[in-house]
Amino acid sequence: GLFVLITLSLFVLILFFLTGEQRFYEKSYTLTTSFTNTAGLIKGAAVRLSGVRIGAVTDIEFTPNPVGDKVIMVRMKINRDGMSRINPDAKATIRTEGLLGDKYIEVIPGVEKPMAKLTDTLEIESQTPIEFASIIGQSGDLLANIISISESLDKIVKAFGREENINNISKTL
Repeated sequence: GLFVLITLSLFVLILFFLTGEQRFYEKSYTLTTSFTNTAGLIKGAAVRLSGVRIGAVTDIEFTPNPVGDKVIMVRMKINRDGMSRINPDAKATIRTEGLLGDKYIEVIPGVEKPMAKLTDTLEIESQTPIEFASIIGQSGDLLANIISISESLDKIVKAFGREENINNISKTL
């Protein structure tokens, strides 16, 4: 019984270290921001500062007091090193790993000096992410227009090639 308990405890501890973002003995900080659209962001998604992973998304919910059109609040847990490097005027945006990969939050450092004393929670501004679905939708319209133009050009070129049109052009010149 004791051997099984110790083995299970070690297994859980190893699993926690391999998959957990925060170490249980390390203080973590809360960072919040609001978005109009989370673009498929999920709980557990990475939070990065200048490309370095500093935490994870812990909660995504509708904000009780929306400011303008930013109605979705995202709460993140950030490690001490990351929080000490976040400036008060930093901004958060949602990015994608690869072309169709997972979503994550990229914290863009601001220009102000980092806070002298770390607070347990900090709210920062956000930038609305570009939605690739709308870009792809617009590219479909563009493609339809290009096809229409090429069909029109094809008709014009074929019309010049007809014998009666060649004779008319010859008479005119």
